[in-house]
Amino acid sequence: MARLTRSPELSGEVRRMQDGFVIFTELVATAETRNWLIGNERDEWQSVPVSLGPNISYELMPTPIAVGTAAEPRAIRMTIGAGYAGFTNHFFSQVLDESGELLGEPTSVLEIFDRITSTNVSAGSLDGERAAVGNAHSGVWDPRIVLLDRDGKPVSDEIHLLDTGDSPLYRCFALTGTAHGVVATIIDGDTGELRLIELDAEGEVVQEATLEGSDDILCPRVSVDPSGVFVSFGLDAPSFSRGSARDVYRASGGALDLVAMLPEPPEDVSYGWALGGDVPLVSAHSQTGVRFAAWRGTELLPLEGDFTGRLVPSADGRLFVVDASREDPVIVEVSCAPSAP
Repeated sequence: MARLTRSPELSGEVRRMQDGFVIFTELVATAETRNWLIGNERDEWQSVPVSLGPNISYELMPTPIAVGTAAEPRAIRMTIGAGYAGFTNHFFSQVLDESGELLGEPTSVLEIFDRITSTNVSAGSLDGERAAVGNAHSGVWDPRIVLLDRDGKPVSDEIHLLDTGDSPLYRCFALTGTAHGVVATIIDGDTGELRLIELDAEGEVVQEATLEGSDDILCPRVSVDPSGVFVSFGLDAPSFSRGSARDVYRASGGALDLVAMLPEPPEDVSYGWALGGDVPLVSAHSQTGVRFAAWRGTELLPLEGDFTGRLVPSADGRLFVVDASREDPVIVEVSCAPSAP
C-alpha cells in the first residue's frame, strides 16, 4: 500500500508513473500556482509549486502531462499560441522540471482550431517517455493528434483520425497511453463506427482498426495492460454516467476481436474491464465502493476485498485504488483472492 502524505483538501487526478504516482492539484480561480505532487512507492512525496500562466482561464489544456519517472519527474505544459506571430492557432509545449521551472523556449507542436468549444485531449505513455495531444471541432476541424517526446518535441507527423475535409461529425474523441506510445479512439458521427489508431514510441502507426457501432452506445472505455489494448462498450446504468461494460474487444493485428460478453449487472452496479490476461479482472462499482471478479470465459467469479475510490492502472499489470475520502487519503494496491465457497 502506498499512502499519500498530503493534506485532505488537496485533490486532483492521480496518475501512475512507472515507479510512483503524480497528482496535479485542482485549479483554484484565485491562485497563482497549483501544486504538483510526486511520490514513489517508498511513500516519499515532494510538493512542487507550478506557476499558472496569465491566461490560465483560457488555456485549452491547463493540466500538464506527466512524463519521466518519480525519481526524475518532468511534465509537459501545453499552451495556445496567442501572442506568437504566425502561430495564433497552435499548441505550444514547454517542459517543467522537478523544481517547477520551465525549460527552454515554447515549441509549436500542432495546428489547432482555437475555441473554447473545441475538443482537446492528451495522454502520456506508461513508461513516461512519450505524450500525445489532440484537437478537433465538430463541423470545422478534423480530429488530429501528434506524439511528443519527454522534452515536448514532436516525434510523429500530424495524424488525422477522420479525413472529411474539415467538416467532421464525431464523438468520444480520446487518447489513452500504452506502454510506449498512445491509442487514439473516436466515433464517426455519420456512421457510428469506432476508429482506433495505435502509435508506437517512434510515432509510427502500428495498428488501425474499426468497429461498426450504433448511435445508442456509450463512449467506449479503453484499458491497457501487458496483455493488450482493450475496448469495452456498455449500457447506461442508473447513477453511473460512464455506464456498465458489456462487450469487450481486444485490439490485435488491425482488428478488434470480441473477447468477452459480460452479463447485465445487478441493479445499481456498474461493471468495468479492469485487466486482461489469462484470467481477466472485472470491477464492479456500486454506491458503496468497488469489488472485483475474475472472468472465467462465461461467468464472473467474485473475489475477496472491498475498496473505495478510483482505479489507477499500471504498465506492469498492477492495479491501484485511490481513496481520497478518508482523513488520511491512501493509494492501495489491489491484491484479490477467490471468495470462500
